[in-house]
Parts: sequence; C-alpha cells; structure tokens
Amino acid sequence: MEILMGLITALIGGATWEGFRALFLARRQQHGALAGHWYQVTYDPEDEGRVWSIEWVEVKHSKNSFHGTMWRIYSRNIDRRWKFEGRYIDSFAISSYWADRGDGKNGSMLLYRHNQSGCIGRFMQAQPKNIDFNLRHEGFSAHVEWIRLGSESEVLVLGIVSEVDREELAQYLPGRIHKRLMRQLEIESTPSQFWRSLSYGSAMVDLSGPLAAEAERRRGREGDEGNET
Repeated sequence: MEILMGLITALIGGATWEGFRALFLARRQQHGALAGHWYQVTYDPEDEGRVWSIEWVEVKHSKNSFHGTMWRIYSRNIDRRWKFEGRYIDSFAISSYWADRGDGKNGSMLLYRHNQSGCIGRFMQAQPKNIDFNLRHEGFSAHVEWIRLGSESEVLVLGIVSEVDREELAQYLPGRIHKRLMRQLEIESTPSQFWRSLSYGSAMVDLSGPLAAEAERRRGREGDEGNET
C-alpha cells in the first residue's frame, strides 16, 4: 500500500511540475517584443500603393526565438494558412514560413521592428519556372508591413478587411481568432472612430503610407459611386 501511495504521489507531483513548466513557458512566450497578434499587409510589387493581401498573425516570442501562424483574411484564397519560425536580434526578425493549408507558397521574410506597433520588411520566394524545357528558380519578393492589433493604424486595415465575406472568414479562421476579428470590426466600424483614424493615418506616412493611400482611394471611390446614384 505504501508503495502504491508513493507511486501516486510521484505521478501527481510529476504532472504538477509539468503543468507549472508548461504555464511558465506559455507566459514567457507572451512577453517577447513580437508576441501577440498582428496584421500582415503585403503590397503589390508592381504598385506598392496597392494592398495585395492581409493576414492575421499570431506570434509566440521567447528570448531570441519566435514562431507562429498566419491566416489569410483579405483578398483571394481565404483558405490559406502558414506556419513560421525565426530569430529576433537587435530589432530584426528573420524567419522562414511554409504553407500548411491551401495552395500557399514557402519562403523567407526579413522584418525590422521600428516601434512597439509596427514592423516593415520584405518576403522572398524562389518560384520554379519552365523556361525552354528547363526548370529554373526565379526570385520573387514584395514589401510587407506588420501592424499590431489595437494600434492606431489598425483602423486602416479593418476598413479593407470589412469587405470580405464574413461567412468565409468564419469557415477558415479558428473560433477564437474569428470572434476577436469580428469584435475589432464592430468597434472600428463606428463612423466617428473610423473617419477620425483615417484622417490621422494620412499623417503616418512613414508607418503606413501605402495603406492610408489605399483607404483614401477606397473612400473616394465610394463617394463617386454615391454621387452617381
């Protein structure tokens, strides 16, 4: 009986230790510079004033290492999802990413964190092409920007994401991510907040100039359509 009780105590103690260890690691990964939720905005390489796509990014960051998941929330192919992992040193984040759902591509990304709410950089891919019956890999890249959830520039992102079919988003986003995105869209869609943030965004050229230009262009287009009616 004493042996049995000793084994039970050891098992409980081991489980408790593993639980504390998992909790400690989880909390530590929430306090890195990149930890949290971001919007990744990718700009058209042929027209950097045009938003090509937007992903919701969830990052876990501990010491010099980070990893996470990206879900497409704007533009075509909402079913796409990527995983990534990388190193963070002196405000530079260098990572590799790979598609784990949908027909996305694999590649690498370099970001520079210029403040608590924003990163700018570029992603790179090697795309195979058949040229004269020879397989060649040609480089492809585009500028990207990370905007932290809840930052002042978020309204510019949400003004574009609001165009997406919400039923499609619900189909491919995890429940917790979808609920949070819907909550943000409801908050930021209040007219007074939306337009005030857009006017402020026009002054943030160094942080989100192309994104602000895209929002202003869409606003002008809606105004033209209203005049026509």
